[in-house]
Amino acid sequence: MPHIIDNRVWHNGEKIGWIDDHHIRDEANDKLGYFENGYIYNESGYKVAYIHENELCYENGRPASDLEHVNEEIQGSVPILAKCAVKVLLDL
Repeated sequence: MPHIIDNRVWHNGEKIGWIDDHHIRDEANDKLGYFENGYIYNESGYKVAYIHENELCYENGRPASDLEHVNEEIQGSVPILAKCAVKVLLDL
């Protein structure tokens, strides 16, 4: 289960990335994308997902995820949009 501790993202005991302001970076420090105002963008600036009502919706046709499920799936005390960005951009 993924965990966010401070701004570090852990999965199965391994550090896989981190949150830098509103950017998501992998452990190699490469920017994967960013999140703001309910939207998640890849690093090229293309919208890849967004929050609509109580769901995380994907632009690629992937089935929507319930925000409550995302909140339970990714542990940590960060806003739900940050958890969604971690899920989408780190492909969890």
